[in-house]
Amino acid sequence: MKAKSTFQSKFNGDPLYANGLGIMIFMKAIVTGDEDDIQLALDTLKTADIIATCQISVKDAKKSYKVTDYFAALVTSNQTGLPINPSLSYKKQNTDSASDFISSGALRAYIVRAESCLLSGILQFTQEHFLGLVKCSSKLQKAYSYYTVVWQEYKRMGQKYTKYMDRDTVSAMHLGLESKGIKSAFASFILLSYYSILCTFVPQIYVKELLESALDCLNEAQRSHPNSSIFLYSAGILSRVAKNLLLSTRLFQRVSDVCLEEWVQVPIKQATLFEIGINFALQLNWEASAEHFEVLRNQGREQGLCQYFIGACQNMLGKRTESILSFAQVHEMMNSKSSLDVYVIQKVKLFEKRGYQNMEFYSPGLELLLVWNAFEQMNKDSLESCLTTVQSTLELIYEREKMEYNVRLKDIAPILDPPDYYDQRTLLLLIKAAVFNALKRYKDSIIHINWIIDNIQNIKTEVWVIPFVYWGK
Repeated sequence: MKAKSTFQSKFNGDPLYANGLGIMIFMKAIVTGDEDDIQLALDTLKTADIIATCQISVKDAKKSYKVTDYFAALVTSNQTGLPINPSLSYKKQNTDSASDFISSGALRAYIVRAESCLLSGILQFTQEHFLGLVKCSSKLQKAYSYYTVVWQEYKRMGQKYTKYMDRDTVSAMHLGLESKGIKSAFASFILLSYYSILCTFVPQIYVKELLESALDCLNEAQRSHPNSSIFLYSAGILSRVAKNLLLSTRLFQRVSDVCLEEWVQVPIKQATLFEIGINFALQLNWEASAEHFEVLRNQGREQGLCQYFIGACQNMLGKRTESILSFAQVHEMMNSKSSLDVYVIQKVKLFEKRGYQNMEFYSPGLELLLVWNAFEQMNKDSLESCLTTVQSTLELIYEREKMEYNVRLKDIAPILDPPDYYDQRTLLLLIKAAVFNALKRYKDSIIHINWIIDNIQNIKTEVWVIPFVYWGK
């Protein structure tokens, strides 16, 4: 709480202090994903931006982009869509006089504005809706603009930049990378978040390419901050990416033990509970996973998702009645609208529409792991167990179809409709294909992917699987 109190002491007058408080709340918002935390972070960063704007002297450079800067980006090889070397609205001679450059304080204020826009853009991106993406784009363009002001001044100063810019401003201009300044720890946090997100959500592409760099970044950060709960948390994520689930779980437990800061203690402990629950699911320990999500639900964190996961674990354990009762409570507990929450709501509506019949034909726990693209993080034995579970469920469907077709061999125009289990079979075959891909048995997955594609017109309710099918292809 000492850092928070320090930042709050000059929050309304110093952009650096406002920016520091904004970064703290930003980190909390990223960990919790809570809408109130995100809004508080956005408001704090906006305040930092306003204070920094007031500090920039009207005599200093005012950055602006022109339409021609964007045209230049379109006709060159630039793929960012951002203006190329946007022009400054002033013209000064390149001399050695300090008065010929923007003051160090103003440059620092530009950096604060750039960081505020950059972090606000990241938060807008996480809100998963169109307006958020539009705002994210606008914020990133502004951040680029402000960084460009400082970068061009830095280049004009040449080798004598140390006379006109302080070390921390230079470090912040480089986003804190490869430096020991005040921004180096935060730069490591952003880099590790970047590596972790890519390696977690697209492991097939990025683990081989980025994991080594991520571990190097983590080792360097932990040398300077060995007891940092944020870096221990990142270590837990990367250990899971490397398929070392036991180490990952121990690291998450360690995070919970060392995180004693009041302002972030509760959300960090809840985040580690969530991650440990996922680790147990990846080890197919559904009972332990359900226990962790029950604790998390009782603490009020993402109650709808936790309740659904509890029901999914119970279904995987064969506790059909308990799982149905758990699923039935999801609606009243749902208090957010992320893409995963939408998926959960649609699944529960589907179960309700079918009267919770044939729940033995579903593997909702494995289905969630499919949605998270998590099979790549499981060891070989667990993956083989997944194949056994899926095959057993497919055989149940086959036996039901056989029984229903036998009725049609004996009775003319029976009341019973022809068997229609395309949706259930599609889900199971997609899980099976994903597991084969995780085992590097790519040829074994082809026949299942082809069956789904050949029968895609028969999929009525589980249409969300179609992008996953083509990804698996």
